[in-house]
Amino acid sequence: MASLVLILAALGLVAGAMAAALSHLVRPRALSLLQRTPVEQRANLLLIWALFPLLAGLLAVTVVVAPSLLAAVGLMADHCLLHGSHHSHLCLLHPGTTLEIPGANTLLGVLGAVLAVGGAYKAWALARSNQHWRTLRRVAAAEQDAGVRVLETARPVAATVGLLRPTVLFSRCLLDHLSPQQDSVVHAHEAAHQRRRDPLRLALARLGTAGHLPGTGRTLYRELGLAVERAADEAAARTVGDRLTVAEALLAVARLRPVSAPGAELTGDPLEARVQALLEESPAGLKPWWGVGLILAGVGLALFAFSPQLHHGLETLLGTI
Repeated sequence: MASLVLILAALGLVAGAMAAALSHLVRPRALSLLQRTPVEQRANLLLIWALFPLLAGLLAVTVVVAPSLLAAVGLMADHCLLHGSHHSHLCLLHPGTTLEIPGANTLLGVLGAVLAVGGAYKAWALARSNQHWRTLRRVAAAEQDAGVRVLETARPVAATVGLLRPTVLFSRCLLDHLSPQQDSVVHAHEAAHQRRRDPLRLALARLGTAGHLPGTGRTLYRELGLAVERAADEAAARTVGDRLTVAEALLAVARLRPVSAPGAELTGDPLEARVQALLEESPAGLKPWWGVGLILAGVGLALFAFSPQLHHGLETLLGTI
């Protein structure tokens, strides 16, 4: 069983590495295409892209274990019985059918330790970056609006914090310096971050980009940060009914130099690009056939990925190594 787990881990890592290399190669062209889509759709696609190496690794492992799981519940014939013993099988149902790897237990232990330490460090860094904001959320006074809290501080604050239950934080200082229209924009902007759970979106992307090559990971996270801010700008513009008012509110808040949050915030960089976008017409949505095409492509990929032929081909390939 240790050999099988090690093979699955290796397949997942190889698939993730190939996905990262592909992302790096197509990055310029793909980013150019994404610029033509509305920011709400762009943010969703960038999140999927950021998680692409992780999703590719999980898909590779799922492809290998799917026949065993389907056979266990009676949805597929036992593939080991179908093609005999002419090569090793990647099967959860029949221990001993996988090629034994010398030192598999040791290698698996080292790999597990490395992944565990890396994951623990990422989780610790994420928790530490949000610790200050969790404290502020606890001491802030709740407003009548659910999920909105006000800080009695002289420092300007406008941010949405919290992964599972996002909370909007404002400071009294910031609200007192804004006009009623600007105040409406600030509330609408942060409400959009809260509704779309942007802090969680950015946290997942930060973890996912660790699987990309360094330049691509940083670029994807930066583009996603801009996309979620522009999506909140567009939501605020729809709420107040005037894009110019939103642009003026962004500049007014920026002049106050508010405290930056680790996730979504009102005055995230680059501010100039966001203001310029508000002064232009927002792009049209994707054509309907795009959605149909993506669905069909996904169904076709799933059918191919979970086909017995692909599973058998992987077994044959591993048997020749």
